[in-house]
Amino acid sequence: MSESEYPASQRITVDAAEQDHRIRAVTVFQTDRAEVRRRVTVELKRGQNYVDIERLPSCINEDSVLVEGIGSAVILDVVYHAPNSTQTTTTLVDDSPVAVCHRELESLKQDRNIAREQFKFLSSYGRSLDSKVTNSEELARFLDMFGPRQSEVAKRLQDLDLQIARTQNEYEEKRKLHRIEHDEKRCTKISVVVYADNDGKAEIMLTYVVSHASWTPLYDVHASVGRSQSSASTFDLHYRASITQTTGEDWSSVKLTLSTASPRLGTAIPSLSPWRIHRLQSGRTRSWSPPEVFVPSPAIVQVGHDYRYRRSRSRSSSRSRSPRMIYTEASRPLSPDAGLLLDRGAPAPAYEPPRIRAPSPMRWRDAQAVSSDSINTTFSIPGRSSIQSDETSHKVVIQVLYLQADVEWICVPKKQQNVFLRCDVVNTSDFTLLPGVGRVFLNGNFVSRAHIEHVVPGGSFKISLGSDPNLRVTYPSVRTLNHTTPQPTFLSRNKEDANKNITTYSQRITIRDPGSSAASQLHIFDQVPVSTDTIITVKVLVPPGLGPAVLPANDTTGKSNGKTRDWVQVRKGVKARWAPLEVGGEGVVEWVCDAGISEDTELELSWEVSAPVNERWQ
Repeated sequence: MSESEYPASQRITVDAAEQDHRIRAVTVFQTDRAEVRRRVTVELKRGQNYVDIERLPSCINEDSVLVEGIGSAVILDVVYHAPNSTQTTTTLVDDSPVAVCHRELESLKQDRNIAREQFKFLSSYGRSLDSKVTNSEELARFLDMFGPRQSEVAKRLQDLDLQIARTQNEYEEKRKLHRIEHDEKRCTKISVVVYADNDGKAEIMLTYVVSHASWTPLYDVHASVGRSQSSASTFDLHYRASITQTTGEDWSSVKLTLSTASPRLGTAIPSLSPWRIHRLQSGRTRSWSPPEVFVPSPAIVQVGHDYRYRRSRSRSSSRSRSPRMIYTEASRPLSPDAGLLLDRGAPAPAYEPPRIRAPSPMRWRDAQAVSSDSINTTFSIPGRSSIQSDETSHKVVIQVLYLQADVEWICVPKKQQNVFLRCDVVNTSDFTLLPGVGRVFLNGNFVSRAHIEHVVPGGSFKISLGSDPNLRVTYPSVRTLNHTTPQPTFLSRNKEDANKNITTYSQRITIRDPGSSAASQLHIFDQVPVSTDTIITVKVLVPPGLGPAVLPANDTTGKSNGKTRDWVQVRKGVKARWAPLEVGGEGVVEWVCDAGISEDTELELSWEVSAPVNERWQ
């Protein structure tokens, strides 16, 4: 082709701020990252075309920019233009605060125009009527009516002028603030150089990673406890996500995906350098520092069936606008009906780096909207979602889980005499529950807020469901039964007991169940003091058979090597044991009372404290 036949180039400018509706898909990560896929449609002319995509978010990661195309044209170059502090935009798109303030200002101006017309009408009417009135009484009545009315309208005009001035200043400030924020958030430009053999439409898919976007898990716990012991209880966990983003672009009706991955672009695995020790010479000191660790540049990735161009990291610290690109070419040609862009017959660049085949992209199910591997979990939200760039938290439902749960009734009357319900939930789903806050609803009523820790499939967690008003527990003050000081005698067999004070205490707990509670078993926790000194001993008298609060190190009579103690049958329907240490610590006694007893149930905890006569304790 001669120079005269070579097609002329053209420049195409695309305002991304006006095409936020062309964003097709967004993947939001938990760690202040989101990957955005934006579709750009342009009219290409035969020859070389320069497509400038302006007003992209300023928080784009330069190394993440990826340009793809479909068709017979060729992408020659992609240039990333970093945001410039002196760069400004002339187009201002009002956000809600600016629009509201503007409407208020226009309304005040209309009110002022109406008041001015009223003032003019009163003035002209007064002048015309004043010349016709000759009777003094009529003139007095006219002035009594005209004067206050004209003063009222004049004061109204004065007030409106002040309000308009204040609102005008407020409007200008909001416009200025909006312009600054808007310019700061949307100052990135990406230029794509495309060569086309023929005129026609072309489609470019632009992918990039932005910061200022994240999501956190939220939970709605819906528990239903049966009204009787025979009715079943249910436990539903609504797994939701709270998404916030302030990238500067609005994601409207996009395919939304949530990921637990933590993208760290350009991160290399660190390596250890030799750490040597030297003998110091007299009068000299040396400091040791490891040699610099070489960090390799990111690999070049070849993906899919079309051309993809990704920016490479520059070794220079300056942010030049000159192109710094590495190109990759697909291994298979595109289908002939794919479109206009990208022809394999174009001349290849001079430099061609090694090609590394990347793994195929993860596929997601639309129904359950979940894909998981051994490291990360991805949630594909069904339908379309709209997430605005503001401080608002946008909530979407990930999945509703129907989990297995056992309801327990627990009371610690020494602290609070209410009987609490607690769910021991087993994660029977295939989901990993991430740490997050949740709202708890019992039988449709809001109870409290809770925090759910990291729970893997098959793991368990506990959720408090509030109190059961049908069960009432009384906890009177502890009673001192007796206080003895044995006197030593010649015939005393135990000389040590003869020199000790022994005090006996008793604590009673009464449970009143009118028979309307659905409790299957009620757990009651109370405690006795634990001695920190060997000369002071505490012995539990009731319930009998509990044994010492702390087992000797060589005693393994309890289950699980002394960690879980055996139950002692107190009477029919009531048993007791030393509670596990993880429940309440040392000295905690746990009772389990079977439900179904309509009369009052009384529990007793009695113990004695023995100490030398001359020792005081508390």
